[in-house]
Amino acid sequence: MLKYFIAEDEDIDLHFLSEKIKALPMKMKFMERKRTLGETEKFLAQNINDIDILFLDVKIIGGDAFGIIDWLRKNTQRKPYIIILTKHLEGDIMQSMINQYHDYPYSFIHKDFNSTIFDDTLKAEVEKANRYCTNITTGNGDFVIVNGHHQIDTKDIAYIQTRGNRHGGVTIVKRNRDIMHIDIALVEILYQIQKVNTNIIQVHRAYAVNLECVEIMTMSIITLNTGDKVNIGKLFKKSTKSEWDNYIAAVITP
Repeated sequence: MLKYFIAEDEDIDLHFLSEKIKALPMKMKFMERKRTLGETEKFLAQNINDIDILFLDVKIIGGDAFGIIDWLRKNTQRKPYIIILTKHLEGDIMQSMINQYHDYPYSFIHKDFNSTIFDDTLKAEVEKANRYCTNITTGNGDFVIVNGHHQIDTKDIAYIQTRGNRHGGVTIVKRNRDIMHIDIALVEILYQIQKVNTNIIQVHRAYAVNLECVEIMTMSIITLNTGDKVNIGKLFKKSTKSEWDNYIAAVITP
C-alpha cells in the first residue's frame, strides 16, 4: 500500500483533497499533513523513507513546493513521486520545473476540486506513482528484479547512465564491463535499488554511481575502478560529498 504526505496550508483544500484521495479505487495510507515549509522539512527528515507520494501545494506558509524539492535534493537520495497542486497552471512555473528538476518524478494538477478533470487526473497520477514505486521488486539480499524479468545484483553495478531524456531508459554498466539496457527512468530504478543498496547514489541528473567502485573523487569528476569517469552535476555536489564522506567514515570505522 502506497503511503502519502500532504503539504497544504488551507484547511478547506485539505478537506477536498483528502476526500478525493479516499474515493480513489487504489487505497493508500495517509501519513501526515503539514502547513509550513519548516514543519514539512522536519517531518520528512524523520520519515522520508516511509513515504511514496508527496502531495504539495505549490505555495505553503514559509515557502513553496520547489523549496521542499530543494530540501529533498540536499538531504536525501530518496525520490518519492511528487504531485504539485496549483490553482493556476502558469507556464513559467511548469517551465521552471522542467529546467531545474529533470531528475525528479513530478506532475501538476489544477486545483479545481469540482471538476471531473481533477478526478481523472488524480486517478491517473496515482496510478503512475504506483507504477513508479512498484515496477521493481526487491529480491533476496542485494538483488532487485526490474520490469518483472531483469534480475540485477546491485553489488555488480559500477554506474548507471540515462539514455536520452529522463524517460528514455538507462544503461547499467557492471564492474566487469558488461552492459545492460533497461526501459526505465533513472529515478525509478534508483528508488528501489537504494532500498537494498544505499551505496549507489545519484551524482548527476544523468548518472548514478556505486561508491564501492570509486577510486578518485574531486569536486567535479569521479574516477571509477572500471576506468570510467563520471561528472558530478552542479546540483549534486553537496549531496555527493556528504554521501562520500559518510561512506568513507563507515569503511574506516572498525
